[in-house]
Amino acid sequence: MKIRDALDNFSNVKVLVIGDLMLDQYIKGNVDRISPEAPVQVVNYNSTENVPGGAGNVVFNLAQLGVQVFVCGVVGNDIHKDILFERLKMSNININNVVIDESRPTTVKQRIVAWDKHQLLRVDYEDKNFINKNIEDRIINGIMELIKDIDIILISDYAKGVITKDLVEKLVKISKENNKKIIVDAKPINFEYFKGVDLIEPNINEAEKMANVFNDVGLAGKIISEKLNSHVFITRGKDGVSVFEKGKKPVHIKTHVEEVFDVTGAGDTFMAISALGLATGLSYIDSAKLANIAAGIVVQKKGTSFLSLDELKRNLEYLKSNGMLIE
Repeated sequence: MKIRDALDNFSNVKVLVIGDLMLDQYIKGNVDRISPEAPVQVVNYNSTENVPGGAGNVVFNLAQLGVQVFVCGVVGNDIHKDILFERLKMSNININNVVIDESRPTTVKQRIVAWDKHQLLRVDYEDKNFINKNIEDRIINGIMELIKDIDIILISDYAKGVITKDLVEKLVKISKENNKKIIVDAKPINFEYFKGVDLIEPNINEAEKMANVFNDVGLAGKIISEKLNSHVFITRGKDGVSVFEKGKKPVHIKTHVEEVFDVTGAGDTFMAISALGLATGLSYIDSAKLANIAAGIVVQKKGTSFLSLDELKRNLEYLKSNGMLIE
C-alpha cells in the first residue's frame, strides 16, 4: 500500500489506548512585581486552560485525525476527573473503560504560566503506586469486551502506576490470541515489562537508558529489540528516526524540518501516526516515514499542538513533489 492511500483509511481504524491519563492544567497571568512576603513573582490571574495529558494526549491526537478511539486508564473521583472527562467527550472519545479509583487522585500537572508562555512553576498531583489487582482485573475485563472491535492497541506508559508487569503480560496474551498489534511508548524504568509487544518507540535518551548504551544508536536498538523480542523505532529529534525490524538491518530515516519551535507532544504524534500506518497496512518502514513527517510538522508549531489530516496530506504531497519522499 502507498503511504498516501493509507491516509484515506485512517477514519476506518479503531484504536484502543491504555495508559496513564493526566490533566495538563495551565494557570495563566501577568507578572509586574515581586511579592513583599518573599522573593517570588506575583502572578495576576487571567485564565485557566485544561488539556488532556499523558495517554490523554495520544488519545486527543488520534481523535483530531477522525479516528474512533477507545481509552482505558485510571482516574480519581474528583473535580479533575470531571474536567478531563468533559474534554475527552467533546472529541467523541469513548471513556466507558476508564476506571475510577476512589483511593487515588486524578494525575494533574498544574503549571503557573506568565505572559501565556513562560512557565514559572509546576505542581504535580499524583499517586505513582501501582494499581491494585481489583483495578487491574477491571481494566482487563474491559479490554476483553473491546478486543474484537478494535484494530490496534497503544500502551502509553508514564510510570504513574497504571501499567503493571502483570497487566502487560495479560495484554500481550490477549493481543496475540486476537491477532492485534501492540505499540508501546514507555519510560525506561518499566521497559522490561514489555517483552513480546510488537513495537516499542523510545526517544534516543530513553533508548540509551533502556540499553545502558550511550552514543551508539545502532547497538542500543539491537539490545532493546533482542531483550523484548520486538521491533523498535528510536526517535532522534532533528536526526529523524532509526528503525530496527527483527531479523533485518537498521534503517535510518532523515527528517525534513526547517526550524524547531517546540517539541512538546511530538512523541505522542509520532506514536499515533505510526499506529495508524500499521493498522492500515503500511510496512514498519513506511509507518515510521509517515510518523516522522507528522512529528516534523508538530515541532514547527508553538505549544502543545495537534495535527490535522489535511496538514499531513499537504506535507506528504510537498515532500513527494520535491523528491524528498520515496515510497
